[in-house]
Amino acid sequence: KHLAQLKALINSIDPILVSDHLSWSENGGHYFNDLLPLPYTEEALNVFTRNVNEVQEYLQREILIENPSSYVKFQHSTISEWEFLTEVQKRTDCRLLLDLNNVYVSAFNHGFDCDTY
Repeated sequence: KHLAQLKALINSIDPILVSDHLSWSENGGHYFNDLLPLPYTEEALNVFTRNVNEVQEYLQREILIENPSSYVKFQHSTISEWEFLTEVQKRTDCRLLLDLNNVYVSAFNHGFDCDTY
């Protein structure tokens, strides 16, 4: 239902770009009004890339994925956020919307250098 409504809106206003955040907000039919962080693991990467591919196929257009402001980090993450995003882009041919403020917030919260991103 959500994708059908999104597609109708896109068809109605014909935006130049369509983007979404690297996050999740639904579990088991329950929707959360927040952009929740992902663990950066191969399993999460597989799920996220499958979802991006499904969305692009349904919408019949390329989407952009925006890097999040990250306030928590999963201990079991095995790759960095920037490596995760790079791999999402490679596997889906989506584009990246790089929010520099979000890079700064995440770098501050997790102790990495923004230039590393």
